[in-house]
Amino acid sequence: MKKLLLTTVAILGVITTQAQKDTAMNFTKTDCDGISHTLFSELDSGNVVILEYAMLPSCQSCITANHAMEPMVDAYKISHPGKVRSYAIGFNNTYTCPTMQSWKTSNNIKSVAFTNGASEVAYYGGFGMPTIIVVGGSQHKVYYTGIGFAMGDTSQIHNAVKKAMGITTGIDKVNNDIISFNVFPNPAVAGKLNISFTLNKKDNITFKIYDLTGRNVYESNSQALAAGENLFTINTLNLKAGNYLLKIEGETFSSSQKISIAE
Repeated sequence: MKKLLLTTVAILGVITTQAQKDTAMNFTKTDCDGISHTLFSELDSGNVVILEYAMLPSCQSCITANHAMEPMVDAYKISHPGKVRSYAIGFNNTYTCPTMQSWKTSNNIKSVAFTNGASEVAYYGGFGMPTIIVVGGSQHKVYYTGIGFAMGDTSQIHNAVKKAMGITTGIDKVNNDIISFNVFPNPAVAGKLNISFTLNKKDNITFKIYDLTGRNVYESNSQALAAGENLFTINTLNLKAGNYLLKIEGETFSSSQKISIAE
């Protein structure tokens, strides 16, 4: 009996080890907008791809994960246009494109949608939803494998993307000079967007707003602000309704956050 138990544990250990793939699985498939993609060709072109395999429609963590990753993907659209791609793929082969597109619309998902992800989920060992994979480089390397999602995973995914792109400092130069950074109301209404933030030391601060094409649509004058709590208000009346990226910059840091402007 003991011998049988040890054999079973050994087999399970092999399965667990094999589930963590070092190399991506290639695919050539057409997305739900009718555009053809070959994964290895996209990686060979220097792109990093985030693959989220999702179960529809009941997987709330699939939606939460996508929304948690969205500000990071939006920030890369500005800092490295076109280089970080986010794909939402049905985890089995029963979903149709109309089903995927309806799920995207209902849950405000921006990732490019695909169907028929069963073989890839099996390859990556995904037995929980979502299964999230970060792949990049001409060696088609897997930089992150996540089965299921918790909010703490977001930083690991971001680090994997940075590593895949060879970035050591990241999009945001983060240090202890800024303690907190909050925006309200968000979406902005009545032409006002308030930004509260706490600085560890006096700094020269600039606020910038970018649309999702990377165009700078607002930039404040640099202001010398004191350590401690600060409040800054931006007049948004000249901005069209939609989604933007707000960036706060100091002399030694920068940080960004997704914002929306209401009609």
